[in-house]
This record gives sequence, C-alpha cells and structure tokens, in this order.
Amino acid sequence: MNADLHEIGVKEVQRIIPAKVADNLSDDFFIAEINDVEELGKLREPHRFGGYLIFYCVEGELSIEINLKHYIITEGAILLSIPGNIVCSFPEESRKKCKFVALAASKELLTQGRVDFPHLFNESLNIINDPCIHPDQEDVGILDRYLRLIYKLSTRGGSIAIREAVSSVLISVFYFISDIWKKDIQNAERRPKGPPSTSRSKLVFENFIKLVGEYHTVERNMAFYAGKLGLTPKYLSKQIKQVTGRSGPDWIDSFVIVEAKNFLKYSDLPVKEIVKKLNFTNSSVFHKFFKAHTGMTPSEYRR
Repeated sequence: MNADLHEIGVKEVQRIIPAKVADNLSDDFFIAEINDVEELGKLREPHRFGGYLIFYCVEGELSIEINLKHYIITEGAILLSIPGNIVCSFPEESRKKCKFVALAASKELLTQGRVDFPHLFNESLNIINDPCIHPDQEDVGILDRYLRLIYKLSTRGGSIAIREAVSSVLISVFYFISDIWKKDIQNAERRPKGPPSTSRSKLVFENFIKLVGEYHTVERNMAFYAGKLGLTPKYLSKQIKQVTGRSGPDWIDSFVIVEAKNFLKYSDLPVKEIVKKLNFTNSSVFHKFFKAHTGMTPSEYRR
C-alpha cells in the first residue's frame, strides 16, 4: 500500500491509463479511448490527481470512487474530478463491455487558456457534492464529436500549432460541459435551498475551499484561513454559512475526515503516524475527533 498519497500529475496518470499523445502535450494533457475496463486495474490503488480528470462512459457502466464516495457512471454520463481529489477505480464492478474515454488536463494548461474554473462552473459547490453529469441525447452527440476531434489532433504530431489547436478545443469542451452541467442541475432541481447568496459570497467560499484543500492537514483554525483571505473570522464564517448552509469548521473537518479515512483504508501507517501527518496534538484528540464524525474509532474503521 501507499504510505502517503502524494499528488500526481498528467505524466504519472499516463503510466496508469495508457494513452497515445504527442510528446509536446504529454506533461499537460492526455486522452485515451479505452475498450477494456481492466486497463484501469492500476487505479485500484488510490491516487490524488493534481489536474482535471474527465471520464465519459460510451457503453456499459464504469465504477469510480472519488474521495471515498462511490459513483456508477452509466452510458452517456460524465464524471468530472477537480484538482486534489483522490480517485480509485473498481474494474471488477463494471460491465465487461464497458467503453469509455478518459481525458486529463493540468491546471497550468487551462490557466494558460484563461479558463476561470470556479466562474465557469458557478455551481462548483455541487461538483464537490456530486461530480456526475448527465447530458441529453443531443449533447452526447456533440460531446462525442468534440472528443474524437481532440483524440485525432493529439495523435497527429508535435508541432506548436497542434498543441494550440488541442488546447483551444479542450477549453471549448470545458465550456460545453459547464453548459450541460447547469442544465443538469436545473432539470434535477438540485440548486441549494438555503438563503440566497451574492457572487461576492460565492467567491469568498471558492477561495476558502481552495485554501482548505491545500492546508487542511496542518491548519484547522478559521483565523488562519481568514488571515490568508484578508478577512475577519466572523465575516468569513458568515459568508460560508450564507452560501452553503454549513459552517467553516464543518467544511474543514470534512476534508480532514476524508484524509484520515484514506490513510486508514489505503495505507499501513500506524495510527500514531497518521496523527502526526494530520497535525493532531496526540492520539487521544484524534480518536475523539474521528469518532465524533464517523461513529467509529480509527481502529474500527480500518477493520
């Protein structure tokens, strides 16, 4: 097992999922058409991916775990994983004839294309809660043509022009998927039912979540995050509550619990080492924290 789940990039993902991509794209992007779900066998071990990852199911069903939550991607559906997520696959639970497209892009590639992801996916809170997207038949056809074009371009050669072409089409795909995502939310009536929030509040929350994703293993104090954002803890807490209906400490604790569960499930580290990695003062404090949030002790969960 992995002693630690260090973040991997696109280059490392290509060692897990076979892809045929021109050399000058290999650090920032890849796309793979996969006809045998067993090719995802290496993803049975969890990997924290630092970029954006899309799985598009063409036929059958694909079983994927994101941050310990299990998803079944059915035919025509999309799963979108954002940077920092821990991804694990279950090939044996998928249908034998499963066919899908896997696409990965680094944060750097999309930043160069000036994609403002939080703005593009203005319901990104929902992406954290449920990353599955369900296009209608017309959108599936358009998406299929987009992905085939990207695949052909990415295997064509290594010129700068081809790199720019791939980057441009890829950015277009993200815009298109964001439109599908918004329609999906509207059709399923999944918008948050809490009090209305302003765009300013949403921006504060998005920035807060980015910081929590980066620092939750070392900082659980709201004052730390408020200081990073140049806000008072009281104001930050109010904005988070207004957008999500949950408190700031609740969000921080959720990230810490996912991290703790992954260490317990996917590593052989002694609990005392996990306590150090998550910056708890001692094992007793960690045990109380974990049981309060899960109803189990760390040892019970590991078993």
